[in-house]
Order: sequence, then structure tokens, then C-alpha cells
Amino acid sequence: MNAKRLTTPTENVQKLQVKLGHAAKESKKRRFHALYDKVYRMDILWEAWRKVRANKGAAGVDGETLADIEKQGEHLFLHECQRLLKEGKYQPQPVRRQYIPKKDGKLRPLGIPHEYFQHIFSKGAAGRFVLYSPEGQVIYEYAPKGVSLESQRTREVQNVISSAGWKLIYTFSTKEMTAEISGVFSFYTFLLSVFILSFLVMSVFIARTLHMPLNKLRKTAEQFGSGNREIRFPVKGQDEVAVLGRAFNRMLGRIDVLIAEVKQEQKQKRIIELDALFSQIRPHFLLNTLNSIKCNQAAEGQTVKSRQIDALMSMLRACMRVNERWSLKQECKLLEDYVEIMKMRNDISLELHICLDEQAEKLEVPRLLLQPLVENAIVHGFSEPSDAASVWVIAAQDSGRCRIEIKDNGAGMSDESRLELRRQLLEFRALPNAASQRIGLLNVYNRLRLTYGSGVDMDVCSNEYNGVSIVLEMERGADHDEGHAGG
Repeated sequence: MNAKRLTTPTENVQKLQVKLGHAAKESKKRRFHALYDKVYRMDILWEAWRKVRANKGAAGVDGETLADIEKQGEHLFLHECQRLLKEGKYQPQPVRRQYIPKKDGKLRPLGIPHEYFQHIFSKGAAGRFVLYSPEGQVIYEYAPKGVSLESQRTREVQNVISSAGWKLIYTFSTKEMTAEISGVFSFYTFLLSVFILSFLVMSVFIARTLHMPLNKLRKTAEQFGSGNREIRFPVKGQDEVAVLGRAFNRMLGRIDVLIAEVKQEQKQKRIIELDALFSQIRPHFLLNTLNSIKCNQAAEGQTVKSRQIDALMSMLRACMRVNERWSLKQECKLLEDYVEIMKMRNDISLELHICLDEQAEKLEVPRLLLQPLVENAIVHGFSEPSDAASVWVIAAQDSGRCRIEIKDNGAGMSDESRLELRRQLLEFRALPNAASQRIGLLNVYNRLRLTYGSGVDMDVCSNEYNGVSIVLEMERGADHDEGHAGG
């Protein structure tokens, strides 16, 4: 048994329309008298509601919109309409009848409820609306209660509704118009004043937020400059001022370290100057005596001994002026005299090889700078007699940085000893006043650091002859100029 298919309200309405259409075509004189019950049929009401909703129908004179009906419930609304129609209690709103001419000369009746005009015109300003027909008859007149325009200056605005031929006149008071403009102007003036005041308050707040930390930073710098080395800027937060404060504190810490280093260097320079002054106490008597002995030896034909005495005099002159500087070429000439003295003292065969490039020859160094290094090479490297004992002094300069190497072909140094010596050098760089047994090496390094600044480096390594190489590196820049001025 097949189930009967259910029909939709749209299909039911279409069937009713088709049925009524056929009946009207079969008998043009037929009149339909029993259609009222079809009007409040639920499927008819649902189809009418569907079309109104699909067309997005506007609100009627009561102002009720589709959204209002959907909010209270479509079923409840349609059932209430059905009840009022079925009980005969539905009362349409009264309308004003107006005839609109057609193209064929006939008139089309148009009914508009009074409430519609009242609902539309009440949304306007506090003026008077008058709607005229094409014949000049008043269709509707609206004026708010308590509004009188008789004793006021007024203006009129007219507009013609072309589709109906109606004319709408709106009369309003000029005082009302200016009052509304004044109200708008006052509102925006107040709004602008509030905005300006808020901007000023925010500007003052931001200015104070930036000014107070910067003022603290300025006071910190002033107190630090007055001698308070312990003061630091109080850092709070992670903003730009905090970043600036941390960098400022790091700078103050670095300045403290630099001040301490400068004080230590000045102290060491004073010690060196005092030692130099002490070494100059009555030195000329010894030099004159040695010079007399040299002349006697030369007169007797003892040229070797005369040369040895001359070398000793050169060493004494250098010791007397140890706080002064001279060129690296002159320093190497002094090393030749020193090697002559060591050959005489130790009765050894020793060759000194000097290799300087043109720029390195002019490099200014402290007097007796390289002598301790050559002495270490002779004493420790050739403690056992050797027929081919040699010491090399090699210097070259490139891009403002000078490299000096003193190497020998002696007994060399074990890896443990070389590492221990490097460790002592590192400790001396960190703590210049630390005690050490390597007085010669550390003295050379300290004199170089006082002369050329922190850009000085010293290293100990093996060479191709299985001996020991001492490598000195320094930069010829602002540090050299300052050191030279201070010497």
C-alpha cells in the first residue's frame, strides 16, 4: 500500500489558484461568495508569510518588522492572525482614500492609513508637514504637539512625489535650525576640548616618564665625575631607558677599570724613573775609567780587549738612560755589544743574526728591551757548549702591527715548561703585580704594555731548530703615541 505524499503550503495555494482560475474561465459571470474561510486557512497564511519574508517586506503603520515577528515566534503570530480572522474580530486600520490616474485615463484607488503618515512624519524634525494632492487638496497635515510657528521666522522646503503627483511642504523655524547647528557645534567643541585635555595630560605623563630617568642618569654622571666611583644608575624594567641604564653602568665599570690601570701604570713608571735616577748616581767616573782602560789597550795593540771594553761602555750608557727610547736598529746594535760581552764571560762561540725590514728599523722601543730575551736564550739554551750556537732577531711590520721574534737553536724547552710559562704570562696580564720567578720575560712584557698599551701580546713556542722562540707583537697607534709622550 503506497503512502500518500504530503503537500507543502505552496503547492496547496497553487492548487487553489488553479482551481479558482478554471472556474472563473468556465463562467465569466460567476461570482465567488464563499472564499473567506480560505483566507484564514493555515497553509494560506504560511505561504503569505513566506512571500512577505522573501520580499523583505517593510513594517506597516504599527511599526512591527519581520525581526519583531520572528522574535515573538512565527507560529504564535500566524495562529493569532488565524484566530482573529476566524472569529471575525480582525479590524483593519482606517485609511485615506486617494485616486491615482492611470495611463488609460482611469483612476486607481489608493488607501493609506493615517497612522502611516503619523509614523513617518513623527520621525522628522520639530516642524510642520503638509501633504497636498495634485488638485491642491490637503491629504494629511502633521505638526508635533506644543509647536507653534505663527510668531517665528520660518522657512519652507517643498518636494513633489512624481509617481503620485503629490506635493510635500515642510515648514520649520530658523531658530530651530540654528539651535540644532549650535548644539552640534557645542558637542564637537566639547569633544575637541576633551581630546586636547587628554592629549596634554598624556604628554605631561610621557614627558615626566622620560624626564625623571634621564635626570637620574644626569645626576649619576655628575656624582661619578665628582669622585663617587661606587654610584650606579638604578635600572628597572626592560624599556629603552633600562637598556640605556645598563649600558651606562657597564661604561662606568669599564672607566673604573681603566682608571685603576692608569694609576698602576703611572706607579710603575715612577718606579722605573726612580730606578733610572738611582742608576745615574756618579756614573761618569766609571765611564771615564773604562774609557781610559780602552785607550791603553788599543795603544798596546789589544784590539779585542779594547772592543770588549767598548761594548761594556755601550751597555753602561744604555743602563744610564734606560727610561728613554731609541730605534729598534739601535737596540740591535746594543745586542751585538752585549753578545761580545757574553762571549768573553762564558768563553763560548756564538753568532747573532739580525734581520729587520725597513719599517721595523724605525720602530721606537725602550732601551734594553730585547737584552733580557737574548740573555735567556744564551743562559738557558746554551748551558752546554755548542760549536754552532746562534741567536736570531727578526722583526717585520705590516698594517701598523709589528712582530719581533727572538729565537735560538739551543736545548729548547719541554712542553710542560712552555705551558707553565704561558700560564704565568696569562696570570701576569690579569694581575700585573703578581709575583713570578720569570722576572726577565715579565719585565719585557710589562715595559711593552706601558709603552704600547693593551694591544701588546707575547708568546713562547718552539721553532724549526728545536729551540725556543719568543714572539712579541704590538700595534703602532694611539697607544704608542701616548706612551711616547709619557716617557
